[in-house]
Amino acid sequence: MIAKALWHTDKFNSVIKPETLLLNTNQKLLHSKYSLISTGTERIVAKGKVPNSLLHLMQVPYMGGSFNFPVKYGYAVCGLDELGERYHFMHPHQNKCAIEAINLYKTNVDLPAHRVPLISNIETVLNAVWDSDFYTNNLKIAICGFGNIGSLLAVTLKLKFNVQPVIIETNEWRLQKAEKLGFEVATTTNKSNYDIIYHTTATQAGLQYCINHLNVEGQLIELSWYGNEKVNISLGENFHIKRLKLISSQVSKIPLSKQKEISYQKRKEIAAEVLLHKQFDELISDYINFENSPAFYNDLRNGNLPNGLIWMIKY
Repeated sequence: MIAKALWHTDKFNSVIKPETLLLNTNQKLLHSKYSLISTGTERIVAKGKVPNSLLHLMQVPYMGGSFNFPVKYGYAVCGLDELGERYHFMHPHQNKCAIEAINLYKTNVDLPAHRVPLISNIETVLNAVWDSDFYTNNLKIAICGFGNIGSLLAVTLKLKFNVQPVIIETNEWRLQKAEKLGFEVATTTNKSNYDIIYHTTATQAGLQYCINHLNVEGQLIELSWYGNEKVNISLGENFHIKRLKLISSQVSKIPLSKQKEISYQKRKEIAAEVLLHKQFDELISDYINFENSPAFYNDLRNGNLPNGLIWMIKY
């Protein structure tokens, strides 16, 4: 059986290549419908900026090649089996996939196919919420950066946790989008301080803004990943005197405080239930035809993407 897969051949080019798909008795054949583009991480991979120290940790299920190129890399996929049943799984961008049963998740709820790939990023969002002390009443909470993760986090906080975060952004289009979705918005000229800030911009300036705008014993939940880029921040003015907390948050491990009650399977179930709300559709900016995906990745590398929040590949 021949499948088609997206490969990054070097730090400048991406192509779709045919490859032979071998299906063993422990695998299920899935026909991809949608796959999520994780723009931050995939830009780093496509530009060859994965740190040498993280080459092993950054590997994903069914990845091909290596981070030194060529590499077949991707994120969350919704695929259909021969009966038309929808599954969530992790796999590089590819039109047909042979997946071990243990790597498949079939939702217990009737989730539309185009929202199924978002389960992975909602798991990231849930970890960030659990990493913070948002349960305390009357806290001022903000999200710095209204991109893929920032927008999903904002809508999840509002719909599931009844929290109304302030959205801090420098991009005018994203500010207007957040406002249309019903959020209070602010630019980085805003002088307000917050008890919790979730940072998602993956920029030095954004991180410094967050440090400078927390209340005493405030929490900065860092969701950004910087690859091999170094960040130079000042900790002299506010960090120590305010007893600030800088907390890293990512998806691979559930916070210790939640591990007794939340399994990885349970986290996926919660994520799928969160995504039942139609407002998440408003965060998807475009569906990229699979055959056109190499051009999209060239724009991603060069910082030439149009205004948007979340992009999906459609097969």
